[in-house]
Amino acid sequence: MAATEHSPLLQGRSSPQSSRPPLRRALYVIVPLGLVAIATICILLASDGANSSSSSPSSSSGIATTEAPVEIQLTDGELLTMRPPFEEKLHPIPPKLVRRSGFGRSLPTNEFWSNLLVADSHGLNAGGGEVTLSPYTVRSLPKRLEISYGDSRRVTTKDSITEYFNVDASFTAYSHKALANNDTPSALLGDGNSTSRNVVDFDVLSVLLQYYYGEDKKWMKVPMVRGSPYITVEYQNVLPVLEFNATVLAVNGQQVQDTDSLAKWNELQTWTSNRFELDLEVYGAGESAHGTGKSLQKWILYFDKERTLQLQFANEKDYRLYNWRGELTTPTNVRLVDTDFYSGTARLAIVPHGASQAAVDALDKGAPIYPVGSSITTDVNAATASFSFCWKTKRFPDLGEPNLKSTSTAELLMLANPHHAATFKPGSDAFHVLGQFGHRTLKSNMTAVLGSCWEMQETLPTASFQEENVQIQPQYLEAIKVALANDSNYTPGADDPYYFGKEIGRQARLVLIADKLGEKELRDDILNKLEEWLTPWMLGQNSDHFVYDRSWGGLCSLNGLKGVFWMTDFGNGWYNDHVRITLV
Repeated sequence: MAATEHSPLLQGRSSPQSSRPPLRRALYVIVPLGLVAIATICILLASDGANSSSSSPSSSSGIATTEAPVEIQLTDGELLTMRPPFEEKLHPIPPKLVRRSGFGRSLPTNEFWSNLLVADSHGLNAGGGEVTLSPYTVRSLPKRLEISYGDSRRVTTKDSITEYFNVDASFTAYSHKALANNDTPSALLGDGNSTSRNVVDFDVLSVLLQYYYGEDKKWMKVPMVRGSPYITVEYQNVLPVLEFNATVLAVNGQQVQDTDSLAKWNELQTWTSNRFELDLEVYGAGESAHGTGKSLQKWILYFDKERTLQLQFANEKDYRLYNWRGELTTPTNVRLVDTDFYSGTARLAIVPHGASQAAVDALDKGAPIYPVGSSITTDVNAATASFSFCWKTKRFPDLGEPNLKSTSTAELLMLANPHHAATFKPGSDAFHVLGQFGHRTLKSNMTAVLGSCWEMQETLPTASFQEENVQIQPQYLEAIKVALANDSNYTPGADDPYYFGKEIGRQARLVLIADKLGEKELRDDILNKLEEWLTPWMLGQNSDHFVYDRSWGGLCSLNGLKGVFWMTDFGNGWYNDHVRITLV
């Protein structure tokens, strides 16, 4: 159903914004130019007065001097933060789960984590879309971070390979103990879920999501980094909880006992360690489990210090994907709950089916170091492109214990796709390729790599706007010149950025053809026309002009932004099928 002006996705405004008439928009250009002209005249008059009141050697000798024009130099930072000279508007669909004022840059609209910033078609479940991290897919709900390992649900036919999201485990926490003010043993160790969550930081390969628990010093942070074989969370003064949409068969080799779901907390099984090996039977595996609907998984849960965990049973009966309010919900009948408050890191890793003991050992050794940020550097010349992926890391004792240095010598363990591995720089000492552990995604079988910086290099193909070493056959030369002259008379008629871009791009190609043929006068004539056609777009004087979207920090067409619910200008307001300008 098409959204209307009363859609809950639309921001309420005290007074609707009306588009400015062309004359008023022109004033934005005329007035600044007039001010510049007045200032220039004043400077010239002042300069003439100074010259007439004092003589200089050059003036007395009759030799006139001219100064070179001053070239304004702008730094990269200034160029990146300049506001575009276009009318500013707010987007009808503002970003969710983010404080826009907290970022001095645009918000990504096509990143791997952009689902955190939007809601569904009903305006519900903000931030609840799936985020692919490879090899995991996660989903952020208000009370938990859900984790799915898609390879357990792979369905292969002669036509397609499909994996779908189904929760295996979830990270969450309790803000207080249930027994704190109650002397009667309870079935639950803790209570009090998160009250809100926000994206607090992001970069090219990672995003940081934080859950809040109603108090300043209680939170759960989730650094999501693509290619990590672990899901990592940082806890602060809460009770860690790992929920399962599965049957827990064993913990650290000890079989789980059948327990009454109403049993008291002190009658439930507990385990004490900083490493917990979990054998699960997960649901929703379908054909990948040979028709049984169940599949076996092995996970390893790591903490930076010894913890005592208790297995609890919630006995939830509602298996619907959505509740009566239309909110996403997942039944989690089994939970591992920490018996005390914890400030530190927890990491969860799948052990792929058929993985060797060497793979398990590598996961154990790599657990104490985890990525929290990233950067990409490039160095491009005419023949090659060198680039690197680097990650900022923390080690287990780093959180909450700033004066305690880590004794771990582990290197960062990450997973690479084949197109990464194919470009690894030979002989580099920055990283070490371990091989494949069995992590599989729709894209590839991933390769384990040790090192916090990958160095890569590619040989670039030669590319040019002109045909190299190609001679025009003489018998076609005059016909091409006639066609060129005829085509140069075309005037673009589209007023939207999509078709206008196609039309003017075609005319720009004629400039190169004219230059190749030596038709200098015709080439310059087409160039003058291109300038004439593009100037209104650059000044915002055309009918479907660009506007600066203050909500997301990008450029949209006027009609694309107004008609976002009707896919006007091919979904321009959705930042679809066009390049977003990265500005503040």
